[in-house]
Amino acid sequence: MSFMMLLLGGVVVSLILLISSFSRHRAARRGQRLTMLQQALEYPQLDPQTRNQILRVLTEEQRGGLRFLFTVAFWERLLFAVGWLMFLLFGGRWIGAQLDVFSRYQMDMCLVFGLLGLALMSLPIAMREFVRGSRNVAAEQ
Repeated sequence: MSFMMLLLGGVVVSLILLISSFSRHRAARRGQRLTMLQQALEYPQLDPQTRNQILRVLTEEQRGGLRFLFTVAFWERLLFAVGWLMFLLFGGRWIGAQLDVFSRYQMDMCLVFGLLGLALMSLPIAMREFVRGSRNVAAEQ
């Protein structure tokens, strides 16, 4: 049992480190973009249309916040990540029980949740292929 808790703790710590490094990198890129746009606005030879476009981009950047929650890509990645974690933890637990590393307690549940994780992991890819296939069929007709 302690090995499983150690493994779970390692996965959680790894995820926290990965997310914090990603958010720091994203914040640095956002700062660079804002600085570049601010410098572009300082040039007097910009036509009004370009200036308005830059100002619109700057206001979009400032709104920021939780816009990512409304994108399909975020939910696809989240579904893949949850499926991967379920597959890794429950599938690994089931394999460990088969190899007598762990006890065989609730082995059926581990198998079911491991397969559910595999299904969740492949669902975004399957949906993308389904949409792509329906577009091709519609284009042929």
